[in-house]
Amino acid sequence: MIYHQSSFEKWPLEDESVQAITTSPPYWSLRRYDIPEVVIDGWQGQYGLESNIDSYIEHTLLWCKEAYRVLKKDGIFWLNLGDSWNNRIGIIGRQDKSKYGGKNDIHCLRGGDKKYLPGCKNLLPHRIAIALVDKGKWSLRNDIVWIKPNCLPESVKNRFSKKFEFVFMFVKNKDYYFNLDAVREPYKETREHKASQKEMDNYDEGKRYIIDKMYKGKNPGDTWFISNQMLCFQKSW
Repeated sequence: MIYHQSSFEKWPLEDESVQAITTSPPYWSLRRYDIPEVVIDGWQGQYGLESNIDSYIEHTLLWCKEAYRVLKKDGIFWLNLGDSWNNRIGIIGRQDKSKYGGKNDIHCLRGGDKKYLPGCKNLLPHRIAIALVDKGKWSLRNDIVWIKPNCLPESVKNRFSKKFEFVFMFVKNKDYYFNLDAVREPYKETREHKASQKEMDNYDEGKRYIIDKMYKGKNPGDTWFISNQMLCFQKSW
């Protein structure tokens, strides 16, 4: 079932009825979409185009309250956020869609916050993560580095090109459902591994289970190499 509504409205879902939430909201001051504006506590505009970083964080905390409400006690909230660099002037920047890989009705921006020096990295993903922990009752279990092998090139000459984003793994309490076995990476088969598999025939079921657990695969870790084409995020902001 798909609901078309503002994420700042009450979500049409029961309390603690959702096992997992995965989302990638608009990043701050990077894109203007061809979508209706929203009104939030007297402020009117597009979420992500606030005039300062603090307002963007506060607006993010608002819809995250709904995420907290509908998530089950043992559920997981996955939040993907990218960062940006400050432009103190706060004006609309590049808009050449074909040159910069933009899409129809999407304009590239370069906004900024006058509190910070121009060119300073905003560190927004972790600002929001800290705010969700401090104010939103969330527990942060992982800050996963999503490395994008095919990310768009940048023409910058005074810093390194951006090649990654963050995916945060939030939970509501320490007892949550997490099936590590479903995503383990296979170990490379070694001579010792083959020998152990052969010896398993001589063990009873209890020992067989213990040995089998050893070779289920390794924990994939918190660095993910995933191409953009492999992912499809549906946004309803």
